[in-house]
Amino acid sequence: MGGITITAVISNRDKVTFGEVADHYHSNKLIFGLKYFKNWVLERVAAWFPIPSWRAKFHKMRGVNLGKNVYVGYDVVFDRLHPEMITVGDYSEIGDRCILSAGPKELIFLSTFFTTGAQRVTNTPSFR
Repeated sequence: MGGITITAVISNRDKVTFGEVADHYHSNKLIFGLKYFKNWVLERVAAWFPIPSWRAKFHKMRGVNLGKNVYVGYDVVFDRLHPEMITVGDYSEIGDRCILSAGPKELIFLSTFFTTGAQRVTNTPSFR
């Protein structure tokens, strides 16, 4: 009988993308990964927390600039790489399941082409 084999739960595409983004910021991949993971955990906790003022506090802990008495709905996603670039004014409301993005879009890239079955994903978006 053979030994136990551990299958990776991270796809090759995710590994390449993570490496490219970390390299772009000239960041240590471990430190970048820990910061991203911390932001992801706070985002997920805030997404379903029942008290709106606490949801706002969790997003502030991520670096989002929220004004006074801001309502943040359930499952709101602020940019995962650049939460500090988002500013929401006083007494604003953000509805459930909104996505707010920030940061330059040229940072989202893949230098390698990937194929899955009959589909091909490249670094050029295609809209139909």
